[in-house]
Amino acid sequence: MFYRSADCCFPSPPASLRFRKLTSQTSPIEPAFRQKTKRERVPSSACNGRLRRQGNAASLRRCPELNPEKERLMRRLRLIALNIFVTVLLVFVVDQLLGLFGFPADTPFQSAHGKNRWDFRTNIEYQHEFMTNDFGLRYGELPREKPAGEARFLLVGDSFTEGQGVEAEETFGAFLEEHYRGEFDKKIRFINAGLSGQGPAKYWRVFHEVGLTLDLDGVLICMYGNDVTDTPASLTREDLYRRYPERQGLDGVLHRLVPRLHALGSKAVRKVNKKLRKRRGFRDVVSARAREVGISEEAIQRWNEALPADLVAATNRNAFNGTLLSHGLLGPDIWVRALDLDGPGADRQYQAVELVLDEILQVARERGIAVGLVYIPGPMQYDPSRHESWNPMLIGGVQFREEWLHRDAGVQKRLASWATAKKVPFLDLTATFRAEIKQGRALNFRLDGHWNPEGHQVAGRAIAAWLDRGEVFRELEKPGADG
Repeated sequence: MFYRSADCCFPSPPASLRFRKLTSQTSPIEPAFRQKTKRERVPSSACNGRLRRQGNAASLRRCPELNPEKERLMRRLRLIALNIFVTVLLVFVVDQLLGLFGFPADTPFQSAHGKNRWDFRTNIEYQHEFMTNDFGLRYGELPREKPAGEARFLLVGDSFTEGQGVEAEETFGAFLEEHYRGEFDKKIRFINAGLSGQGPAKYWRVFHEVGLTLDLDGVLICMYGNDVTDTPASLTREDLYRRYPERQGLDGVLHRLVPRLHALGSKAVRKVNKKLRKRRGFRDVVSARAREVGISEEAIQRWNEALPADLVAATNRNAFNGTLLSHGLLGPDIWVRALDLDGPGADRQYQAVELVLDEILQVARERGIAVGLVYIPGPMQYDPSRHESWNPMLIGGVQFREEWLHRDAGVQKRLASWATAKKVPFLDLTATFRAEIKQGRALNFRLDGHWNPEGHQVAGRAIAAWLDRGEVFRELEKPGADG
């Protein structure tokens, strides 16, 4: 078969060739989306060949690998991913290496002071040495194994027991040890385990983790007036035996992944924050905290205006206890809650105190360790001058009740009831200190409020007379002591 053109006649193409030609052409009625799909189906060989040679915009869009901007972006993303991978791997390796070199995976709760520590403490009212032994206690050298012919009694408490403001040999614990020197055919030790700024939960920890390793014969729990407010209301028995802090959220995730680096980082952050607070100054730090808890600007301004400039300056150079001033803004009812158990959560806090006392008593009795309880009153419970306007706590805005000078506070009554119910010998020093103050004796540092050496002697004599009866520790009974 032939077909005619303008010039000549040619044989007709085969049927198969005509079919291929027809099917290779796009139908004028083919849907637009199908045409677009066909255009996007560009084989890599085409990108590397024909379209690469064309180099036009359409080719670049159809071949992403030919787009220089996209290529640079992809290279950056790959480089970032590689850096992240290498960094994470390096962090894991460093954390494991720290473990090989003995770095701990976590920092346990501190049970005592730092071991073998020496410091010279200065204040606008006192200065003294502060030294600890191998157990982190403010006491002399002490062998772990108790030799024959020795009796050991542990004193647990806060800064009044530790002896803040006086030398180690001027504390009531040292007085007791001297009082019994040569009285018996055995050596008597009163081991000072006081911890400044701490509460009953720490008394438990130093007793449990340090005291129980020393083969004790007895423990004397010295409770101060504000121990209730130093105890979290949420405290549980499980908390007492927990050695490490609980971590949640991102903090917990980081600790599980790289525990040693996390512990080191947390320690560094605490140091930096401490330096920043010191740099900011006492007023700014307390004012910022007040704003965080919703205290009004008017109250903050009144507090700042009332502060004595000399005490603020002393606080900034670490020569005065600024909490005596800050309580008036952040917790003016702190002593009302501590002594009368009057205020939000105060009763729950006291119940937490009893939980600690119960645990100490139970563990001690299981090991044959005798237990005694002493109540140390706050100065506002026996010294009328503490209710005068010069008192730094009153200047700051702390609330006092005059009736504390004449009656037992709620916490005293509750502690006495607990001691009676548990058959624990109990000594309340409030009456003794009231009587001494009436004699015109100064027993506390005027501004700081801690016992001076004479205050420790008064406490030591009262406790010794109580112990001499043998009702607390039978090893200390003296013939002829008053019953």
